[in-house]
Formats: sequence, C-alpha cells, structure tokens
Amino acid sequence: MMNTPLLILDATQCVECDLCSLACSLVKTGLAQTKVARVRSIKHWPDYPTINVCHHWRCDSKACMDACPSEAIELENGVLIIDPNLCNGCGECAPACPYGAIHINELDWKANVCDLCNGMPACVPACPTDALTFEGDSHVQ
Repeated sequence: MMNTPLLILDATQCVECDLCSLACSLVKTGLAQTKVARVRSIKHWPDYPTINVCHHWRCDSKACMDACPSEAIELENGVLIIDPNLCNGCGECAPACPYGAIHINELDWKANVCDLCNGMPACVPACPTDALTFEGDSHVQ
C-alpha cells in the first residue's frame, strides 16, 4: 500500500521569501508570479507562516469534490487532481476546501491545487532554508 505523499512545512525555518511559490508558478505556468502558484505561503507576522496545500487524508467531507459540478476533481494515488479539461472555472471548489488549498488561476480561470509536481515538488529544492520537505513515493503516478 502506498503512503500518502506529504508536503511538510517547518514554519520555524521559513523566512517568507516566496521562492517556493515562484518555483511552483514557473514550473506550472512558465511565469514567476506568486499569484498563480499552486503552493502559497501565507504570512501571519509576527506568528509563523503556513502553506495552504491539500490535506485530503484529514478531510472527511471531500467538500471540494462534492462542490464541483463538472466532476473535475479526483483523488489519484494519494494526490488531489483537478482535470483542466473538465473544470469549468466556476470556483465552487475553492471556498469548499477547508484548507484553502484550491485557487482559481487568474491566467485561465481554472481551479488549481498542488499536485506535488508528479512526485518531485519544485518548491522543495527552491527553499533556501529547507523549511519544505516532501515525504512520499519518489514518483507519484
């Protein structure tokens, strides 16, 4: 049985530089813009930051899936996936997510969620303080 892949933030090591978000947006959109990143650091100064990623293993309701009228959201091998061909951009899934992990991309108006970059998250090596780590299979399919 496969372990659930996890993106873990050690907030005590995060310096809020946003390099994780920049790496994410660059890999996913070709642009270095934090507003279109799937991984976003949320600043709570003077408290530690958080990162809004899907925690589906803790989510009993699967509210985002229920809210999606086009059935574009699926759980595949422990990772939440949004099919851009099925997503109609209605945005119903974003407020339904209790973790704030789903965002509407301002470039194509489709829902986006961190998909762990197919098992090799771009945000992890971009973090200069090793505040982000990835635990899971080396290649999620």
